[in-house]
Amino acid sequence: MFQEDLILRDEKFEVDQIGRYKLCFALTPTQCRLAVFDTKSDRCLCYERYTADIPFETNEQFLEGFSSLVDTHSFASAGYWQKITLMIGQQEFTYVPDEHFRTEYALSYLRFNTTLDTSKSYVQFSEHQLASTNCLFSMPKTVSDWIEEKYPHQKTGITYVHQTAAFLEGLLLQENKSNQVHALIEGNQLFVAVLDEQNLLFLNRFEFKNAEEVAYFILAVSDDAKINSQKLEVVLYGQINKEGKIYQLLDRYAYVKFASRPAHLSFGYQFDQLESHEDFDLFSLYYVKTV
Repeated sequence: MFQEDLILRDEKFEVDQIGRYKLCFALTPTQCRLAVFDTKSDRCLCYERYTADIPFETNEQFLEGFSSLVDTHSFASAGYWQKITLMIGQQEFTYVPDEHFRTEYALSYLRFNTTLDTSKSYVQFSEHQLASTNCLFSMPKTVSDWIEEKYPHQKTGITYVHQTAAFLEGLLLQENKSNQVHALIEGNQLFVAVLDEQNLLFLNRFEFKNAEEVAYFILAVSDDAKINSQKLEVVLYGQINKEGKIYQLLDRYAYVKFASRPAHLSFGYQFDQLESHEDFDLFSLYYVKTV
């Protein structure tokens, strides 16, 4: 089951105002993060993090832990949120540019990259207009069906987002240089992106076992993107700090810096407990346009 790790709440948070709030969940086999945003003020009002003692091995096991967390939560199980969004990161995904994208071919696009069991998964997608592309991904039916039943009164429905899509949307709202490699680290997952302003050049996910593999993947991507090694800049997001081996190893090969929070969102002093580069994907989820 999930255990409480960290809870941060803005003094402006009011349970009786959830009709104007967006509730976001970020889900992995080892962690559940939750954020609440005020859509009128573009302000993050709540952040919560829960971790599992033992990683969930199946979707059914994960759902048992997630549903228990939501059912017993002080406000997450309430109805009538303005919006609810779930973000997942370990499901299959692909990106299709606008000029080639057709909704009716969504399943076919995804099957280019993976075998997909449609009896166990739905196909979802999100639009990224600033980059003229679309993210397609699979969503476990066990989780999707449960959340739809849990919140039957949502006027705008429940929306789903892949972790790479949230990461991308946050990047698109900031200035990006062609000599930068953006690296998001969550658990043993590494998400790497390269953009030239708002032109997406590369975006993928890697699983790693140690710091050496992280450095290898990032440097390999920079080589493929033909970034001059003397000008390489690595921007770090997520669960990483200067004292860790990953940072120290990367610092040998590139100029390394930590990211800032997504543009245009405001945070109270309560969130000073989080480093500015932490939870970039979760906070960026606020801006993703889902269909």
